[in-house]
Amino acid sequence: MALWERAWRPGSLWGRACSRLFIPCNWLTTIAVMTPAQIRALRKRCRLSQAVFASVLNTSLSTVQKWETGAKRPGGPSLKLLSLIERKGLDVVL
Repeated sequence: MALWERAWRPGSLWGRACSRLFIPCNWLTTIAVMTPAQIRALRKRCRLSQAVFASVLNTSLSTVQKWETGAKRPGGPSLKLLSLIERKGLDVVL
């Protein structure tokens, strides 16, 4: 049975649609929400200023400042990058 045929079989692990692409549910990782204190601690652990950290994440300085004060929360790609840096280190994104 072809891989794409398994994706359409009801009740299989192959059921989560993502832009017409079916991926196994066990390949997806959940990303926990990060608190302002966790974001600040991560940045300090990497020994980066807010401006350099913003540059690494391809976002603005004001956005990082808002994350660290709790005025905004990171989401989507930014949260994924923060999670990746937390788990694997800064070298992964540089």
